[in-house]
This record gives sequence, structure tokens and C-alpha cells, in this order.
Amino acid sequence: MRAARLAFTLIAGAVLFIALLLIVAPASVLRPAANYLLSGYGVEVAAIDRLRLGWRNSTAEQVRLRLPDMSLELQDIAVAYRLTDLMNAGRIQSFAVQQADLVLAAGESGSAGPTPLPALPTASTLLDLTESLPVDQFSLAALSISGDFAASAEMTVRARPLLIDAKLYPAAWPQWQSELQIRQGDTDQFNALVTVNEQARPVASAELALRWREDRYSLVIDSDIDLQAVQSMPLLSEFTEYVRVVDDSLLISAELVAPAGSTFESLSLDSLQLGTGDAVMNLEATLASGTVEAAIPTPLSMQGAVNLSAGRASVDLDAMQASIALGTELGN
Repeated sequence: MRAARLAFTLIAGAVLFIALLLIVAPASVLRPAANYLLSGYGVEVAAIDRLRLGWRNSTAEQVRLRLPDMSLELQDIAVAYRLTDLMNAGRIQSFAVQQADLVLAAGESGSAGPTPLPALPTASTLLDLTESLPVDQFSLAALSISGDFAASAEMTVRARPLLIDAKLYPAAWPQWQSELQIRQGDTDQFNALVTVNEQARPVASAELALRWREDRYSLVIDSDIDLQAVQSMPLLSEFTEYVRVVDDSLLISAELVAPAGSTFESLSLDSLQLGTGDAVMNLEATLASGTVEAAIPTPLSMQGAVNLSAGRASVDLDAMQASIALGTELGN
């Protein structure tokens, strides 16, 4: 009886001590617990500032995380939950972050090499992943990325069914903006819409449909590109100084197929069609001696394999149907 009473007293004292810590200094309790749970993922919680816990919601002024080759700082965090859902299913209603600062480590020339690409999950694994998301809604008002690639972004994620809305603003090209929306449709399909805008004017868009069976994936892409606007991008300026597509728009239709469980090195290009909406695609190349013009009948059809092995990308074409008519204008 005395041993049982002593054990009860020790347990009650420990619970009271932890409760007092959660009230007076909750971060001192949660940070070691979080680091224990995240240690297997290479994530460390470096600091939690001004953490306030409540029965239905909690807030933190700042959380600093250390991850492999990067660090992440979250500011003004608000979490809402039902205690029953949190305790029984580990699920929260919403997780909102006003500002996130991601610092990427600079690339090192002496690195051991690129990380091998992962295997594609099976359909059931992918569905289980979306169903097991621990948060019903996640929102990020502003993201700042610095390092080798600098940009700002904002994002909203809703689960069951999955919906992702994101915007990206590259720092090097402030007039350009990318938008991404991913929506879970039927039980065997995700739909995505990607748009690229120049000063709020759409210049390129792509509709993607990812469909799967238990043993294979297929990705169908339909894209419409404003060629004149895209060719004016600073990223392409060195190339378009010598070769330009004269037409106003480019239409792309493609389907990629891969077996489930394979890697990205096993993609097959079942079909690819390029067109301009007209009967031909007109190219113009600028050479030191003059210009060369090419007229390619469209649509241009291809089939082959896509190899995305770590660190490089290549396309091997099995079949390509095209004919080219050349014209030249030589300088004096």
C-alpha cells in the first residue's frame, strides 16, 4: 500500500510539474518533445518564442527550425483544434503562418553528388498520404526564399479532398508571377492548373491531369503559351537573341506514362504534339552572315522516353514526324 501511495504521489507530482511548466514556460516542454519526434526526419526545433497554449487554439510569435541544407523561421503562428480530434486522431483544424523565411544553403562544388530520385508511390499509398494529412487547412500568407534561388510566395492547402493554391514571385524577375492550383478530383485523379503571368497578364498556362491505376500513372498535359511574351523573359534572352519562333502562340499536348513503384528514370513519352494553331511553325535564326528562316508543318508529333535521372534530364525520341522548308537571307 505504501509503495502504491508513493507511486501515485510521484506520478501526480510529475503531472503537476509538467502542467506548471506548460503554463509558465510551455516551450521548455514542447521543444524537447518535438525534437524527439522529429529527430528521425533530420529536423530540429531551435527555438519557440512566446508560445501560448489554449483549449481550442494556440499561438507562437516565432519558431526556428533547422533542416538539412536549410533553415526555416516561422512568424506569427496560429493553430486551431478540437482537443478530442487532437488527442484521438492527431488532427488539427487549421495551421496559419503569417511569414516564413527559408534560407537555402549555397551549393558546394565538392558535394558527394545529387540525391537519387525516389520511386513513384502506388495509388493506394498516394491516397493514404492525402487522407493522413494531420491538418484540415494550412495557410501561409508570405514566404521569403533566399540563397541560390530568391523568391517570395504564398500558399493555402485544404485536405480531404486535397486542394492547393500557391503563388510564386521570383526576386530576379519581379514582373513575373506563377500560380499553381492542384485539386483532387475523382478517387483516381488529380487536376492541376499552372499559369505564368507578366504584370498580371497571362502569358502561359498548362492543364495537367494525373491519373493512376494500382500499377501505373499517366500524366496528360495541355498547354497554351504566348510565345512573344515568353521569349522576352530574361531567362531566355541569350537564346532568343539568335533563334526566335515568329508565331504568336504554341500549343502543347503530351502524355507521360510510368509504372507504379518505378523511378523517374522509367517515364515513357506516349505522345507529344506541338502546334501553333496554324498549318506551320515559323522559326527565325540570326547568324553572323544573315538570317535563316524555317517553316515546320504542324502539328509536330513525337514519341519516346524521358530520363530524369538525378542531376540531368534527357529525352530519347523513338519517332518524330516533321518536314522543314528553309529560306535564307544572307548579308552583304
